[in-house]
Amino acid sequence: MSIVLNGLTGITAPDIDVTAQTTVADFDAGITLGGSATTLDDYEEGSWTPTLEGTTTNPTVTYGARDARYIKVGNIVHVTCAVFLASVTSSGSGDLRMAGLPFASGDYGSFPLSMAPAEVRNNPTGNFNIAQVNAQGHPTKFIFMDEPDGAIMQCSNIDGDTAWRFSLTYQVGT
Repeated sequence: MSIVLNGLTGITAPDIDVTAQTTVADFDAGITLGGSATTLDDYEEGSWTPTLEGTTTNPTVTYGARDARYIKVGNIVHVTCAVFLASVTSSGSGDLRMAGLPFASGDYGSFPLSMAPAEVRNNPTGNFNIAQVNAQGHPTKFIFMDEPDGAIMQCSNIDGDTAWRFSLTYQVGT
């Protein structure tokens, strides 16, 4: 069978017919390129809820806004996130972690990932433009690290005017 688009016959492929009236291509069984190992059959979009934690004690915060979304294709997850704090009753203690990633990261050890664009508002101690997923053995959490020296953002660094806006991509386990 041939691919037909706007009445013109194009490349030859089995069981595909795209006509001018078709507005959606549905690949429920996945897309296979050469064999079962190359089947793309795992695509998902959704939202996730980022939550701040401390390694010793969790901070007590009121979130002004949290908007976090993800796209998962195969074993790669791309997340975007915007978190704005309205107030901090108690900053907690220890390393600051963001929990709630939509999928557990793979067991590849802790590894740093660049976040782009990374913005941490009202942060007096560094840029913290690197995330370390699976940090400290937690596959659905990550820490913020400063690029030049690897310093980890502490719970004591946050207040009611702290905000994060970033995107990052990580790999999940198989």
